[in-house]
Amino acid sequence: MQKSLLFLWVYVFSSLTYQPVYGQKFLKLSEDLISDSWSNAGIWFKKPEQLKKNLLVGAGAVVLISGTMALDESLQNELAIGHKDQSSVFSQVSEPFGNPLKMGVLALGGYYLSGYFNNESINGASSAALQAMLTAGVAAMTLKLLFHRERPEEQVILDPFQFNGLSLESDNLSFPSGHSATAFALAASLSSYYQHDLRISIPLYLIAGLSAYQRVRDFKHWPSDVVAGALLGAWIGNKVGQWQRERKTLLKISLAPNQWGGGGLSLSFQLD
Repeated sequence: MQKSLLFLWVYVFSSLTYQPVYGQKFLKLSEDLISDSWSNAGIWFKKPEQLKKNLLVGAGAVVLISGTMALDESLQNELAIGHKDQSSVFSQVSEPFGNPLKMGVLALGGYYLSGYFNNESINGASSAALQAMLTAGVAAMTLKLLFHRERPEEQVILDPFQFNGLSLESDNLSFPSGHSATAFALAASLSSYYQHDLRISIPLYLIAGLSAYQRVRDFKHWPSDVVAGALLGAWIGNKVGQWQRERKTLLKISLAPNQWGGGGLSLSFQLD
């Protein structure tokens, strides 16, 4: 599936950029994506007062993660199914939703295709999803390298409290779950961008939850890993989706009839 998605994206990319007019539009869309990403990334540093409001939420998240960690071994035994070396149809279906490469390719394809066809709604949502998944991925990897927790599949005798500390080693990267962070960042960013429309939010969060459960089910992560990843991804996705939606509505240009029946250009600004 991963190769098929990559081939599809390369094919669409090459066909759309072959003609000069499409190439110019591709460059414009790329500039917009970089501009939006740069602007939204700066908000993390420019508006620290907004982040301070989340201290109570952060404290609650730490308590929840710690409580889950205390029950990791018993929960792992209850939730994990089969053998840690076995795969399943459920895993093959649910795993891609949390895979950053696969979801990134889909979101990037959706961004450019919607841009070519002038669908501003999907274009903005795709941009928010890309930014959220990238931010959540970087944050999750930073924590992984800081804690270096051993995965259940890396142990003969399950022990959830094996943390090896800061290093750049490529193994023992269990905490937090990157798949869960990606899945919930995607779900939260789209939900937030569409102002938490339940028709969009409920299916996305359900799928994200199944993707997180798959990581525990297949011995890839401890329950506290997926809880931490889900909370991290949901928080980042909610912020990025909100900022991207606000950024797109800062300047609204619309044609409106004037009092003589003609057309007029009206500008409206929404200030922070």
